[in-house]
Amino acid sequence: MYSRIGVAPLVRITDHGYGDAQRYLDAGAAGVLVPHVSDAAQAKAVMRQFLFPPAGTRGMGYAARAGVWGGLDGGVAEYVRAGREDVARVAMIEEREAVEDIEGILTAPGLDAVFVGPGDLSLSLGVPAGSPAVHDAVTRSIEAAVRAGVPVGTVVQGEDQLRLRAGQGCRFLLVGNDTGMISGAARRAVAQAREALAQPVSAS
Repeated sequence: MYSRIGVAPLVRITDHGYGDAQRYLDAGAAGVLVPHVSDAAQAKAVMRQFLFPPAGTRGMGYAARAGVWGGLDGGVAEYVRAGREDVARVAMIEEREAVEDIEGILTAPGLDAVFVGPGDLSLSLGVPAGSPAVHDAVTRSIEAAVRAGVPVGTVVQGEDQLRLRAGQGCRFLLVGNDTGMISGAARRAVAQAREALAQPVSAS
């Protein structure tokens, strides 16, 4: 559905296992986000799963949606090319260890981008969300990615954070999620209705 409206669907897989990633890539996902990549060795091992041989271990799924059920224009050669060049492989930086080894993670073959998760970082650092330590860890990761020429993104709340992180070099930003946006819109609508109902009834 998303491909029909010009949106690239990225899927956050549940773990580092091969089957999860293979299933979503065969379904036609434009990319995968891998949670809790903690160091360079893990990043290299995980990224190999998303690369066709000889660079990696991804299996052939030409008869699935990614290959238009075996009818892709260009055949198997185009399927393999697209799998190598058109799939975004994103490591999620969510732990203290990942920030400490960010430069190593950024060298993993096949890595296309990193996404820094401040929420899980705060848990790993043992500090409240929004604390200076979290801000500094996110900033360090962004700056390292920019130096390495690797696209980087993170979560932002509000216009000030949006401008800050964009100015630091973020190429993509998470500004909200579906449930948060829907519940926020619902709360605003209810508040407006309550405000209107609290007004005195005007004389007709």
